[in-house]
Amino acid sequence: MNLHSKFHTNPRNNYSGVMVERVNLGTGTATGQAIAWINPRPNKVIASVTLHITTAGTGTIDIGTGRAGTGTNSAILEAGTLAAGIRSPGDYPMSAITEFLIAASGSAGDSIVGQMSNTTASTAVGKAYIKFFEV
Repeated sequence: MNLHSKFHTNPRNNYSGVMVERVNLGTGTATGQAIAWINPRPNKVIASVTLHITTAGTGTIDIGTGRAGTGTNSAILEAGTLAAGIRSPGDYPMSAITEFLIAASGSAGDSIVGQMSNTTASTAVGKAYIKFFEV
């Protein structure tokens, strides 16, 4: 390994700036948030979402972008299953894009939100892992 390589000395090639936040999956209803993550960085980020469902639940989940952790959107994932296992948008045939540009904090589109499709609280238990880096 060449320690003088540009990949070891040039900070632009250092991808250690990738961050991951773990968000508990709420037992949301069609009117409640199951995921509400707000970009903690002052700049735009590129983010991806992975669900780890430890206990299967009823209904489906929609995940998208919102403002200040509120709102509903299915731009990232629409009608995702709540079966136990690890799920990411790429696992579903309708989700060709797996990473999204999230606006700087305080702007429209600064958060990732998730909402259950059913009208009664889901029994799903798990976490959403949000991997992101500043652009």
